[in-house]
Amino acid sequence: MNIHTGQKPYKCSLCDKTFSHEISLLSHKRKHLDAGEKPAYQCSQCSKTFSNDSTLLKHMWNHDENLPHTCSQSYKEFRNKLVLIAHMRTHTGEKPYQCILNECTLETYKISVANITSFPHAATTCQTK
Repeated sequence: MNIHTGQKPYKCSLCDKTFSHEISLLSHKRKHLDAGEKPAYQCSQCSKTFSNDSTLLKHMWNHDENLPHTCSQSYKEFRNKLVLIAHMRTHTGEKPYQCILNECTLETYKISVANITSFPHAATTCQTK
């Protein structure tokens, strides 16, 4: 963890400013772009490119080998305990979430599917049709 040690190994090639995390450097580089130029954010692990830093940050989790939570049935590993809990519901069949639309009968193990404001499932899976 560079932030706790004070190390800043990521250096901007344009202004020599340094950062403790690669994603901070990528975000900083945006300031150097011309108005019409679109940024390209490249993963340092696999060279895949992204149009914004938040997508790159989300992608970089794929390279993190720290997966402390393991499913006892499928042995699939997860970074986040809540994701493991949601995954376990695929084995148990538990579906604790219902669509927020009163007339919809959809039940699911994922809250994001049930909450139409964050995942508009109505167009594809909503049971009101």
